[in-house]
Amino acid sequence: MTSAIIYLHGFLSAGNAVKARTFRSFMEQTRPEVTVLSPDIDNDPLKAFGSVMDYLKDKPRPQGVIGSSLGGFWARMLARELQIPGVLLNPVVHADSLIRERLGEYQNPATGVRFCLTEDTVRGICGAEADADELDRRLLRVYLGTADEVLDHRVALDFFKGCDVRLLPGETHRLFGFEALCPEIADYLLSGSAGSSGN
Repeated sequence: MTSAIIYLHGFLSAGNAVKARTFRSFMEQTRPEVTVLSPDIDNDPLKAFGSVMDYLKDKPRPQGVIGSSLGGFWARMLARELQIPGVLLNPVVHADSLIRERLGEYQNPATGVRFCLTEDTVRGICGAEADADELDRRLLRVYLGTADEVLDHRVALDFFKGCDVRLLPGETHRLFGFEALCPEIADYLLSGSAGSSGN
């Protein structure tokens, strides 16, 4: 059976994001039997999680999920939905707050797709917010850059109490040291040890 890990990108990004490519390259060199999936998530937050589930319908069931920024929000939902381990990289904690701060028209620079975030989007995302807040802390490992200039890492540090949280001193939102984390992330997602303990 084919093994797979799915990577979920952040806001205004796409499936070919730098960290997705970095992790895929690492896995191809070290564990070529594992497929790294990295879909283009729908830009509309009300359709985003559904687009991930639709993408997986004809794909191998992932053994783990990685999510970055807003992708971390969807990743914690997917981890709970599929009961698989998840690694969250500088994750968004409250998607409704993030969207409310970014109302307006956008064009995704990675795909060229235009979309709009409205008050209706904020109201609609509240259902997903409630689902995402039902954490299975045994399944999650969270990496937080202490110099994140986009999201306050202290909010996530408080929210993810009980999870395996790893602070990365001096790291920014982009996590420039991500490549060095790939071995331990792969081990965590594929070892079957997720859920056995937490910090």
